[in-house]
Amino acid sequence: MNRAASPHYRLTNLKLHSCRCTMATVLLACLTLVGMSRPARADIMLSTDVSSTPLGLTGVSADSFRVTVTPQAPGPNDLSGWFVTLQISPVAGMGSGTVSFVTPVSSAAPSNYVFGNLVTPGIDIQQPTSPAFELYAQDGLSDANDAVTVATTVNLLSVPVAAEAGAIGLFEILAVRGVANTGWADDVPASRAFSNIAFGSGAVRIGLIDVTAVPEAAGWLLPLVPTTAAGGLALLRRRSRAANGFTFNFLGAADRR
Repeated sequence: MNRAASPHYRLTNLKLHSCRCTMATVLLACLTLVGMSRPARADIMLSTDVSSTPLGLTGVSADSFRVTVTPQAPGPNDLSGWFVTLQISPVAGMGSGTVSFVTPVSSAAPSNYVFGNLVTPGIDIQQPTSPAFELYAQDGLSDANDAVTVATTVNLLSVPVAAEAGAIGLFEILAVRGVANTGWADDVPASRAFSNIAFGSGAVRIGLIDVTAVPEAAGWLLPLVPTTAAGGLALLRRRSRAANGFTFNFLGAADRR
């Protein structure tokens, strides 16, 4: 007799199938209840205070920018730690040379720091000497239960940069992607990606630096040459007239208006 055609086999198989469906339904219901018991998390975006208006550097000079985080939707953003890997690179076709991170970057918390006055192990800064245009920084709370809710834009890090000789044009500040490079930790704690920087490979622009050249001395000294020569000739003429009995008056301070 064909086993599959047996009424007993069909009944047994139907009971097993029914049991599996029931178990799957129960499991799905449990997962739904777990998800409902924990509020949905909003996203946090990583950026800088020079994302829309570039940081301006003139010639071989230095200045600083701040790395920030901003909530992207209503809801809890319970952050217990953060870590970022930054690079500076000339924008293709719009910049050349090198802008580097000033060594050392201070480990002191910036104003309006994400963790406020909470005690942390301190911002950990790692700067390779080569390349000087890469930087890694991280900080976190000792207890994830103390996670803070990010409700507005707050600062993570103040970063000084310097343009080296020959640098000119636009440079981009990049956040390097990767679960070990850039992200944040929630109150579980579990690693999470910023909303604009998914885990993976590559890098995302989060800021700009605009380097302009210092005006060359020759450019503004040359027009002064004819004027200086003319002034010298006028002075010689005046001295010649004074020697021949002519007099002339100097303008006093009160008359130079």
